[in-house]
Amino acid sequence: MASALNLLIAGIIGFIVGLVLELVLEIWYFRRWRKQVRDERVEQLQATVRAKDSRIGDLDGRLERAQTRMNALQGEVAQRTQEVERMQAERLARLAAVVSDAEPLETAELEAPTVALPTFEAPAVELGAFETPTLELPTFEAPAVEMPAFAMGAVGMAVSGLPTRGPAAITLGDDPLIDIDGIGPAYDQRLRAAGITTFAGLAALSVEQVAAIIKAPAWRKTNYADWLRQARLAAEQGAAAVHGVLQGRSNVGVSRNWLSGCGASPTTTAGRVPSSGL
Repeated sequence: MASALNLLIAGIIGFIVGLVLELVLEIWYFRRWRKQVRDERVEQLQATVRAKDSRIGDLDGRLERAQTRMNALQGEVAQRTQEVERMQAERLARLAAVVSDAEPLETAELEAPTVALPTFEAPAVELGAFETPTLELPTFEAPAVEMPAFAMGAVGMAVSGLPTRGPAAITLGDDPLIDIDGIGPAYDQRLRAAGITTFAGLAALSVEQVAAIIKAPAWRKTNYADWLRQARLAAEQGAAAVHGVLQGRSNVGVSRNWLSGCGASPTTTAGRVPSSGL
């Protein structure tokens, strides 16, 4: 029993001693540390305030200098305005003196003269009756002309040995190769320079032979087979058949060789789509 009481008393005394030590540490160390931190923060804030005050003072000085400069400029402007007003007053005074010294001009009253215009009477003219003469034109009979017949021979040539004579003009017996869709003036000239002047002669060639004569760039994608089909049709049924085929193509859409050429042919006949070849 006594030992338990002693332990209780020892525990109470230890608790009291711990509280005392905690208070001593709080008063002696932690409060001093917090006070030091607070003082440092206050010094930083005071330094910031002093820097701001210095900046404000600098701005105030600049503002005062600007105000002084503005006042000086306003005074200069007022002085210049007074000088301008004085010069204008002097000019007006001199002008008034010149006007007052000038003699007034007397204006005479002028009367506009009255001009009497004579009157004319147009004489009455009686026109006689005229009869329109009737002209009888003589009639002429056109004599019948018989055209000589030309034989269309087959044209054969090797790809490597093509003739190279200059461009020839269209003569009697030649066919208008330019009527074929895809053949323009330049291609027509190349064909005629190679001796191909008729639809039958063109139809007798092969695709390779035509390509060797024309030598068109690959990007144009020239359809030589279509040329040969049109040439055979024109040789068998005439150029009007080719015109009918081309007209049908134009009704469906743009000619398939329209984008592959370099411009339309200058020769356009009735019922024919302009050729898109060279």
